[in-house]
Amino acid sequence: MVSRQREERLAQLKKDGESNEFLELYKEEVEDLTGKLSDSKTQAEYWKGQADETGELQDEIRRLEYDKKQLEDRASIAEINAEASEAKSDLIEDMEELPSTVEDVVQLIAKAFHDRVIFTGRALADAKKCKLRDPNMAWKCLRSMATVLYKLHFEGELPFREIVTRYQDSTPFELAVTESETTRRNKKLSSQRKAFYKGKERDFSSHVKYGNSPGNCLRIHYCADPEGKALVVERCVDHLDLMSTN
Repeated sequence: MVSRQREERLAQLKKDGESNEFLELYKEEVEDLTGKLSDSKTQAEYWKGQADETGELQDEIRRLEYDKKQLEDRASIAEINAEASEAKSDLIEDMEELPSTVEDVVQLIAKAFHDRVIFTGRALADAKKCKLRDPNMAWKCLRSMATVLYKLHFEGELPFREIVTRYQDSTPFELAVTESETTRRNKKLSSQRKAFYKGKERDFSSHVKYGNSPGNCLRIHYCADPEGKALVVERCVDHLDLMSTN
């Protein structure tokens, strides 16, 4: 900005008509402002460079933090897998004989896949009364849930219809999303497929199916718990009542 003294001098020269000195002073003012502008541009370029460098450093810090988190997650997963493998090895070592009942199979699955499949008290009670004659089929069914079905639910954001298709393409078992509308509308039958888990009422209509004849029939009713990342089994029965059987 023009100094007060210079302003007064320029005003006086303008009044007195001293154009030459007025022009010289004006040129000096322009040169002064040009110099200040150049300095400002230099400073602006410097700070812009600093800002760009800071931005690059921040990007690098974010990248390194992400890489660190990835490595920590992998280390954690590796540790969990190692512990799980050791636990399963101990489990097999402690087995004196193969499961001979559905109840035995459920107990074994609960131990071998404790982080994937959770059996409620009602499911455990059901397993004691289940009349399926072939425990090996119960093992195949529940193991397919702990492996194939578990991955479909939690390792990809798939719609349920896609989960059904892929599961049935990969296993000899059927997967039903829900029951018929008439069964759902019946309060007594509907209540057989609902239960509280972690303080919330859940719908356990979805079920894995095997067989239809007495002694050769199994229904595993479950829900997928997204918070705990586990399949929660509420019923393990020959067959729940349907509207068509009442």
